[in-house]
Amino acid sequence: MKQIETCSPNRLRYREANGAFVLLSLALWIFPVVGAWGMTAFMLSGHYAQEVGGSVAGIVVLVELALSGLFLYWFFRMHTRVGVAIDRDAGTVEPGYGFLYPFMTDCVALSEFHRLCIGIQEYHYGRIVEVKYHLTLEGVGGREVLIGRSSEYGSVRVMAEEVGKLLGMDVLDATADQPVLLAAAVLGKSLREQPRADKVLRRNPPAG
Repeated sequence: MKQIETCSPNRLRYREANGAFVLLSLALWIFPVVGAWGMTAFMLSGHYAQEVGGSVAGIVVLVELALSGLFLYWFFRMHTRVGVAIDRDAGTVEPGYGFLYPFMTDCVALSEFHRLCIGIQEYHYGRIVEVKYHLTLEGVGGREVLIGRSSEYGSVRVMAEEVGKLLGMDVLDATADQPVLLAAAVLGKSLREQPRADKVLRRNPPAG
């Protein structure tokens, strides 16, 4: 996740980065689609349809349209991006989602959430399998809002610690067989400082 500069220390903004392979991917995925549409236009020409017969031309056109639609579906799935804008002063979080660039689609009160969670998910694009790490805000009633995603665990972990430190929320790391709960008091602290933070947490247990 790429952190975007803000004018306030109480605001955080992140965007899932587009890798350097995007342009190459655009060429590899768009070229077959453009070729399919060109072939379709040729099939619809009256001269070719008369030579091979209308029914054969119609079948070829349908196949070309189906393949191009499948290519576009995979391409858009592979290049969707997530992002988030968090404002502690206003008490809001704005998750974003979109093709190549995340657009803020909602505005939710931070008071509805109590914890951050790092998870892992596999994405299947035909025979291609991609593993990505997710960062979600967890709320009452099992509500979850995706705010971060990356193929690199370290990127999501850093974001989780920065957001958790700003909002005073614990972070649940559920990427391993045994989930680990990171208390808000130790986020952003060095290993030498963490035992001291643990003692503070025990002397001042959370209310309720």
